[in-house]
Amino acid sequence: MLILSWLLVGFILFSVSCGVYDDYLAYQYQYYKDDWIVDGRRRGFNFNPLRSRYFVRFFNHLSNKNIPCWAASDKAAQKRFKRMVLMNRIWIVYLVLTVPMMMFEMFA
Repeated sequence: MLILSWLLVGFILFSVSCGVYDDYLAYQYQYYKDDWIVDGRRRGFNFNPLRSRYFVRFFNHLSNKNIPCWAASDKAAQKRFKRMVLMNRIWIVYLVLTVPMMMFEMFA
């Protein structure tokens, strides 16, 4: 039962993280379309505009801690970027902490 609750928490965190990433991409697409094209026409989890690409350097984008050039003067874009970075860090910490605990519960 404990494993199911950890999986439910993980699913909720993953869903929120996907929504934040989609919001970030949708904002870039709507207001900075040229930069979205230069970035590789990223596709979100639920945000799928025309001519977007499936396989782009997704993890390079998520590991970037610096605010992109196109968002340097836009407070709303900076807020979305920081929220995306925060959610990704929370998701990574969750995985690092809970996967070993779940494995221990399964095989103990």
